[in-house]
Amino acid sequence: MIVLIVDDEQHAREAAKLLVPWEQLGVTELLEAENGAEAQQIIARKHPAIIVTDMHMPLTDGMQLIEWLGSNEPDAKLIVISGYNDFKYVRHTLKHGGIDYLLKPIDPAQLLTAVHRAIEMRQLEDQERLKQIEQGIAMNQYKPVYRDYLFGQLITPQHCETEPIIRQLVDQFSGIADTDQCRAALFPLQAIMHRLLRRFGGDRDLAVFALQNVLNDFIVNEWGIGCAFRSPTDPEELIVLYWLHAGDDQACTKRTEQLVEALRRTFDLPFYAGLSRVVTFPQETASAVDSARRGCLNRNLLAEGHPAVWLDTSTVANPQDTSVLPDLAALAEPIRLALLGRDEPSLRAALEPWFQAASKLVSISPIQVERWQKQLDIAALRWQQRESEEQGNPLVQPFTLHFVYEDNGALSLERTKQHWLERLIEHAEAMARLQRQERSVIADMIDYIERHLQEDLSLQQLAARFFLSREYVSRRFRQETGVTLSEYVERHRMEHATKLLANRSYKVADIAELVGYTDEKYFSKVFKKHTGLSPQQYRKSDS
Repeated sequence: MIVLIVDDEQHAREAAKLLVPWEQLGVTELLEAENGAEAQQIIARKHPAIIVTDMHMPLTDGMQLIEWLGSNEPDAKLIVISGYNDFKYVRHTLKHGGIDYLLKPIDPAQLLTAVHRAIEMRQLEDQERLKQIEQGIAMNQYKPVYRDYLFGQLITPQHCETEPIIRQLVDQFSGIADTDQCRAALFPLQAIMHRLLRRFGGDRDLAVFALQNVLNDFIVNEWGIGCAFRSPTDPEELIVLYWLHAGDDQACTKRTEQLVEALRRTFDLPFYAGLSRVVTFPQETASAVDSARRGCLNRNLLAEGHPAVWLDTSTVANPQDTSVLPDLAALAEPIRLALLGRDEPSLRAALEPWFQAASKLVSISPIQVERWQKQLDIAALRWQQRESEEQGNPLVQPFTLHFVYEDNGALSLERTKQHWLERLIEHAEAMARLQRQERSVIADMIDYIERHLQEDLSLQQLAARFFLSREYVSRRFRQETGVTLSEYVERHRMEHATKLLANRSYKVADIAELVGYTDEKYFSKVFKKHTGLSPQQYRKSDS
C-alpha cells in the first residue's frame, strides 16, 4: 500500500510520518509532496491508496487537489489536515469524498483513527471488487482481470497468504505447482505510451491488453513457463513472471529477448525489458520485480543498438555513483540571470558547459536522468519564486524542462538542448510580456489618480477597482514609481492644491474638498508638511 503526504511545511510532513506506525499498517511506500502540483505528478505515477493533504499550499492548493482527485484518482482515500477551522473547507472535503478533516496541531489519536478508517474502507472496496469478479455471471470475460489481480497480490511485498493464491492459479497454470524458483521481467511502457495511444484511439487499457496478449501468446500458449500481467502499482508497466524448473534459468534471457523482439516487430516501437535475478518462489516474488526494475533503471540510454534486455547484475539496490556526473544545480543561477536579461546568447552560453560535459559520458542511466530532472524541477520552482519576489508578479506560470528521446528510445542530448533553449526563450518572452502588461496597469492607475483626486484613492479602493490584490498593488506601484501609493497620491493632491490656491475665488475648505480632504484642518496640516507654509500663508506669499 502506498501513502502520499502533501504539505508545504516540512515539519508538518515529518509529524504525519512519525505519528502513525505506517509500516505496521502494511504501508510499503511513504511519499511526500510540497504542493498540489507536485502531488498530482506523484499520484499520476504512483496511484497511492491514501492521501493526507494540507489545504493552503502554493501552486495548487488543497481544494484544487481534492477536485482533481475526484476525476483522476477517485479510489484514493483522502484525509485533510488544516490549520483553518472553516466550514467551507470541511464541506468541500466531505463533498469530494474525504474521510476526515483534522485541525492542526495534529492530534495523534485522531490521525491514527482516520488512517485506520481509510485502510478499512480501502480493504472493503478491494474485497467487494474481488467478490464482484468472482461472482460475475460471465466469468470468462473477467479471467484476465482476475488473473492480473492474483499475480498482483503474489508480488505485493509483505503478502503472507500466498497458498490460497497459488491454489487458484494452479487451475490455469499447472506448472506453477512444483516450482521453487522464479524470475521476473519488467516491460516499462511510459516512454512510448503516447504513441501507443494514437494507435488505440486513446484507450490505454486496450493498448496494454493488446501488448499483454502478444506476450502471453508466447509465454502461456507456446512455452507454458509463466504469465504476463499488469503491474498492480503502475498501469503503464507489464510484468512477466517465469516459474523455473531445471535448465530454465539460462533460457530466460533469450526468451525475454524474443518477447521484446515480438513487440517491436508487431508495434514498430522501441520496447525493452529488465530481467531479474533468480529468487525463491513464492516468498521472493516481490524482490524479483524490484530486481527487474533495477535492470531497467540501470540501462544505458546512450547504448548503440539499444539492447532488448537489461539484467540486474547487483546483489542489492545500491544507489548510483553520481560523483562524476555533471551537476545541473550549478546552472540554476546563470540561467536565472540570462532569463532576467531576456538574452538568447547568454542562455546558450549558460547551457553549453553542462551539455559538453554530458556529451563526454559513455553511459547515462534512467536513474541519472531522474536525478537531473529533480534538479531541473527544483531550479524552475526557484526561478519562479525569485521572479515573483523581484518582479512582484503573481501571474508567472510554472514551467519545467524535460529530456528528449529519439523515436528508438535513445536519449538525444542535442534535441534536449534545443528543447530547453526554446522553452527558456518562451519563458523569458512571456515574462517580458507580463512586465509590459503590469507597467500598463500601473500607468492606467496613475492616470486614474490624477483625474480623480477628489475621490477615495485608498489602496483598498484602487485594488478593488483594478481587480488586483492590495499586496500586489502596493508592491508593484512602489517598484514602478519609487514611492508608496499613499505618498504618490498625497504629493499630487498637494501639487494640485497649490494651483487651486492661486484662484482666490476658492476658499481653503473648498480646495481641501476638491483634492479629496473632508477635514480642512487635516488638509492644512498635510499641506504645511509638504510646503512649509499653511494654505493661507502660501496664498499670501504667492500674491
